[in-house]
Amino acid sequence: MLGRIAVVDDDEGVLTYLTMLLEDRGYEVAPFSSAVEAVRALSERAPDLLIVDVRLGDGCGLDIIGQVRNDSGRRVPAIVLSGMKEERDFVRGFAAGAVDYLAKPFQKEELLARCAVHLARSSAFDVSDAAEVDLPERDGLAFGRYKVEREIGRGGYGRVYLARDMQRNGARVALKVLAALAGEQEEARLRFIRETYALASVRHPNIVPIHDVGCVQGRLYYAMEHVVGETLARRVAREGRLSELDVARIARGLLPALAALDDAGILHRDLKPENVMLRDGSIDDPVLIDFGLARRQIDRGITNDKVLVGTIGYLPPEIIRGGNPDRRSDLFSLGLTLRSALCGEEIFPALQGIELLQEIARGPIPLPPVPLSEDFARFLESLCDVEPSRRPPSPRAALAAVEAAIHKAGEDARSGKVPTIRRDGKTEVARVVSVRDAG
Repeated sequence: MLGRIAVVDDDEGVLTYLTMLLEDRGYEVAPFSSAVEAVRALSERAPDLLIVDVRLGDGCGLDIIGQVRNDSGRRVPAIVLSGMKEERDFVRGFAAGAVDYLAKPFQKEELLARCAVHLARSSAFDVSDAAEVDLPERDGLAFGRYKVEREIGRGGYGRVYLARDMQRNGARVALKVLAALAGEQEEARLRFIRETYALASVRHPNIVPIHDVGCVQGRLYYAMEHVVGETLARRVAREGRLSELDVARIARGLLPALAALDDAGILHRDLKPENVMLRDGSIDDPVLIDFGLARRQIDRGITNDKVLVGTIGYLPPEIIRGGNPDRRSDLFSLGLTLRSALCGEEIFPALQGIELLQEIARGPIPLPPVPLSEDFARFLESLCDVEPSRRPPSPRAALAAVEAAIHKAGEDARSGKVPTIRRDGKTEVARVVSVRDAG
């Protein structure tokens, strides 16, 4: 078993669904429909994780958290499950000692990922035999459901395999597995599960979707869509810099994805050309991938805010200065990503390390020396402003600006207006460039 989870909910339908879902994942589940019943049973045997609804027919679920901890002498992690979604409801849950709050209705992948996060943090996962296991198999399938075809990537913490999900009619997936030795390190385990958690929390066509998550014989894994295509970095390396219109269309695809993350309270924190896949090679279908550094804005202790994380050439100035990231931080990284696609190279290519960080933090970020329309130049300048307060206030506000820029580019193309290059606040007439298909 992966761990023992107690579920307390007086809605029999919800209780039955949660029990079946968790048992199917491999957890031992102790279901309770009343507060009194739960407290009596759990005082004798505390669970590894507690999931409680707030409003119960015979009491408040928040009171159960403290009671179980007092009776067991253990700080049992608790997830509050509730249909109440106001800020004060979240505050009440955390004040009662919960480590997480999940609002109804919820996605099953999100619940499973949250359970995995908190069980891993409490060391409920048994990783003692992980080093002796390659890919755990059952009936000849990895993790009991995947037919592995080949390895398609690896990093310091794990490997990614192209596999077929035999429980989904052989659909191809990218199967990411935490390395055995890394799985014994708490930091690596939490980083891996945090990525799983972030992906499971959001559903959007421009965010790589996750289909399954679990832990078998100490090996953590998750399966996501196998996005066929190439990264934005690869496209630029192969073809050179992209046109303004192509870059604007990429922005038009990525900003709704950032808006979906913002709605879920999640920051990506590593937006760069290598983490943008062009599905089927299409500029109009960019997909945000690699959520290894993602975190919720209300994260409580999963990450160390004093550690500088991200890719140096795309770090927002406020992070470099030691400040706290917010939704505008991902917008800055997006701005540098778009800029690099326009230029064909990263910002300040002659600089590295601390010098590069200092130059980005000091600013200003110069516009690329290529023909740009006035509207798109203003849009890009706003994303790349070193002061967060001068950037668009949200991904949706930025999306409205880029849509307006694309529309204006179409009008300019039809009227024969010449694009410009902006340097030091001055506008210079540039040669005419193709803006076909604009708008």
